[in-house]
Amino acid sequence: MFRFPVAGGVLGPDGSISLYKYLFDLLKIFEAMQPLGIPWHPDKCSDFDVIFTYLGFLWDLVNRSVSLPEKKHLKYLSKLDGIISTVSKSPFMSFKDALSIHGTLSHVAFVIPHGCAFLSNLSRFTSTFPREMCFARRKPLPSVLNNLKWWHDVLSKTPPPHILTPRGPPQDIDLWVDASTDWGIGLTLGDRWDAWRTTNGWKGEGRDIGWLEAIAVELAVLTLHAAGW
Repeated sequence: MFRFPVAGGVLGPDGSISLYKYLFDLLKIFEAMQPLGIPWHPDKCSDFDVIFTYLGFLWDLVNRSVSLPEKKHLKYLSKLDGIISTVSKSPFMSFKDALSIHGTLSHVAFVIPHGCAFLSNLSRFTSTFPREMCFARRKPLPSVLNNLKWWHDVLSKTPPPHILTPRGPPQDIDLWVDASTDWGIGLTLGDRWDAWRTTNGWKGEGRDIGWLEAIAVELAVLTLHAAGW
């Protein structure tokens, strides 16, 4: 919940002066809730401030940024250490560990957005397990371990804050793209167009309509880049 401060300085016990004050603070909330006997977590509550921890992230309202608290950063790095070490000794990973580290890194990707590109192999690996086999173990492809090592390298240093800047109004660039398993990929950009036919034998393990549509999106991005966007 966000609250705006009101005018009127507050003199602290150490002689410091705050330019603003809030109509109520955490202590008043606790006092109001005390008759209900609701237990409050000792570490998950804080007074209103411009810098605070919420949902596992450190938010800075002045600089409009979000970052990983150091405690969380070290916790996630240690978790990665343990899983990479386990897989290195035995080339198998449990479904439970795969889901756990996937959830953790998906959370961290909010602060490290480009990390999303290094989650797809792990996502695909978790989908190979039958849901009822939570303790099953399987051998991940080298690409999964490479992605985990990429995340480990990134988290070995304190990740910089993610700046929450407005993206600006949406723009209609008149770009259209589609994929067909019978023919290939077609693209239009304004009054220009391009097309790519698939070759015989393109279908195979890991290559289906989803793969072809992903290639279509990649070609769209490359086309936009070549057009100066």
